[in-house]
Amino acid sequence: MKRKYFLKQVKESRCILFFVLAFLFVNCQKNKIDDDLLVRVYVENIVFEESHQQNTIEYTKQKEEIFKRNNISQKDFEEAMMKMKDDKNRWDAFFKK
Repeated sequence: MKRKYFLKQVKESRCILFFVLAFLFVNCQKNKIDDDLLVRVYVENIVFEESHQQNTIEYTKQKEEIFKRNNISQKDFEEAMMKMKDDKNRWDAFFKK
């Protein structure tokens, strides 16, 4: 009788461990953004910012459109850029593209 109870606990532990690992894997993958996409969004933002400095309303709308068109949120973009700044080699390669 004790053996069956012990096996039940092991099965429950495996299920919990599986879900925790799956959750961590999904969250880690979510924040991984391709460098080429970062370059494209960065360049589009800079170009539009320089050409529409005077019209802040148009700039804000267009900036939202740039992120929407590239299927990325502004928050994810900014987080990815901050992570990239921490890696000097990746940061240098970013500006060489």
